[in-house]
Amino acid sequence: MKRGVSKPYLLLAQKPILAHTLSPFEASPLVDEVIVIVAPGEVEYCQREVIEAFHISKVNQVLAGGKERQDSIWEGLKRVPPDCEIVIIHDGARPLATRRFIESSIEAARRYGAVVTAIPLKDTVKMVSREREVIETPSRHMLMAIQTPQTFQFALIRKAYEKAYRDGFYGTDDSSLVERIGIKVRVIPGMYENLKITTPEDLILAEALLERRKSK
Repeated sequence: MKRGVSKPYLLLAQKPILAHTLSPFEASPLVDEVIVIVAPGEVEYCQREVIEAFHISKVNQVLAGGKERQDSIWEGLKRVPPDCEIVIIHDGARPLATRRFIESSIEAARRYGAVVTAIPLKDTVKMVSREREVIETPSRHMLMAIQTPQTFQFALIRKAYEKAYRDGFYGTDDSSLVERIGIKVRVIPGMYENLKITTPEDLILAEALLERRKSK
């Protein structure tokens, strides 16, 4: 982003991105507690500038993450109480998920065990070689862009992570770990508004979407 500050703390409509991300979890009666995983060295800053500054009471732990995203999620899963029913894993840089969207994911996970949110692709996708030559053009109707939250029955995602670490396996997302232990992952509709802030243009779009929500 080239802003001199870590992405979760960039301001979006006068609040850090992470504060927006946590807001629907804070508001939902279906969510009991939240564990936030941040980059090493950012624990105290996050606690002070986001959790305390915006009075987010459901965050009971802010932890330093690991080398890879999977390592960071594992650090969080190890702190989840054993009697937990459902775990929701969400990107801190997706600030526009809604409470209803999160709750629909929870209800689906109760029913199916493992759930991901996804949106249909708008563009044609091509597989290319290292030489940038087209290898294949997959049918767009069989492809979807996966978002977060990804939501799981706790015992299932814990088992999938334990198996992955025993095998030295690193997946591209959390659901890929569940897939490899033979569990079917259900896909439910995502939201085009649920964008991941990656570029300065994403931040501009997110501002516009928040303004549109206010006007409704």
